[in-house]
Amino acid sequence: MSTKPLSPPLIIAHTQIRRDPVGRYCLNDLHQASGGAKRHQPANWLRTDQAQALVAELQKPSKNEEGLLRYEEAPLEVVNDGFANGTYAVKELVYAYAMWISPRFHLEVIRAYDALVNSRSLGEATLPAYRATHALRARLVAMLGRAGSAAERQALHDQLAQLSQDLGLPCPPLAAFAPPNPHAGTLARFWDTFRRLEDGGARLDHSRHPGLLALNLNEVIEAAAAAGLPLPPRPGLLPALRHSEQPRFLGAKAVNSPLSRKTVKCWVFERGSDVT
Repeated sequence: MSTKPLSPPLIIAHTQIRRDPVGRYCLNDLHQASGGAKRHQPANWLRTDQAQALVAELQKPSKNEEGLLRYEEAPLEVVNDGFANGTYAVKELVYAYAMWISPRFHLEVIRAYDALVNSRSLGEATLPAYRATHALRARLVAMLGRAGSAAERQALHDQLAQLSQDLGLPCPPLAAFAPPNPHAGTLARFWDTFRRLEDGGARLDHSRHPGLLALNLNEVIEAAAAAGLPLPPRPGLLPALRHSEQPRFLGAKAVNSPLSRKTVKCWVFERGSDVT
């Protein structure tokens, strides 16, 4: 997927200042552009009387040409979504924050913004497209979380990287979208076969406790082979079972079996409704 950038990014001191879907600027990026001094963190400025008064003033409704009250977007927004974390503020707060840091940085921000405005015009025709692209990026993130194959994840991530670049936002690494349990397929095949064996009358549970499931894997493998039912290969099955959540793996131990009336080495699971 290839698109042209929606608008030139705001660059200050070789630092790209991120924007949110409604066009607010990231104060955390401005902090880094100013040098990153701890005393200049956005949180410190937002606690000042000046900052709080400015935010309060900007939150007041304004009037449109017909004299009707008009509510703008919130002047300040804190984002903690794991991908675009930061405090985003409107231009007026950006200028005030820069002035609080230093007059020199204030001038640097003003000049950078003037250069940005002169290089593009974000008008009525562009803003809907800007928001629509943000919405598409959010959908790609959701789709990546549900993608089943590595090839599908890679293709979706390539699109996400391009959109993130166009919007001036960071792109989460592909590894962040790995399946939550890489053994999910192996576990699903094993427990499906086990249910079919139990439904067919096989007695494989050596536990005396109704809430537990104790299996001797050699017996399960032999029973599946006799019934002509598939099981995952043993080398992949053993590590997968240690990550089983439904039913949850509790450990390997010797069990006093009610079936054989002997001690049997078993893998013990917390029996859930999915295997009863």
